[in-house]
Amino acid sequence: MGIGYKDSTIILRGPVIQLNVEVPLFGKNKKEIDLANEELRNLGLQKQMKSDMIITQIKFAFNKYQMMLNSFKTDKIESQNEILDIALISYAKGELSLVEFMDGVRAFVDGARLNSELYIDLLQSQHELEYVSGFNEFTEKLKRTEYVESDKKIFPHSSFTVYFWL
Repeated sequence: MGIGYKDSTIILRGPVIQLNVEVPLFGKNKKEIDLANEELRNLGLQKQMKSDMIITQIKFAFNKYQMMLNSFKTDKIESQNEILDIALISYAKGELSLVEFMDGVRAFVDGARLNSELYIDLLQSQHELEYVSGFNEFTEKLKRTEYVESDKKIFPHSSFTVYFWL
């Protein structure tokens, strides 16, 4: 603030009171700008962490699917149908007793249960992979491959008649 006298060639001449006020044109909101930049950096870090988490989940689900697929292909009992057929024929010819025939049927049921559990595990891991990746074309590609067999190949004797001769 100041007091003075102004002499000018124009009409404005005389005593003057001067008031100096600093008007911040630049850096006015420096604190808010710094906070916004920090928030932007934090959001970028959160985005990177979420992306890394999604990639890790997809890798884990894909590895689990590959493991279940290998387990399904290697542990599946291919000859379970032959076990039942042989037991039925042998029992019909009288070569097996009723107890031995029931053991053959139990072996068939255990094999069907194992095959269905392997198939369910494969489908669950496939669903988990589709869920975390959000990629539904995976199913379409899988249907065109030889890995997922139709129900008739997995359970060919889903209904059968057993005759007992006494």
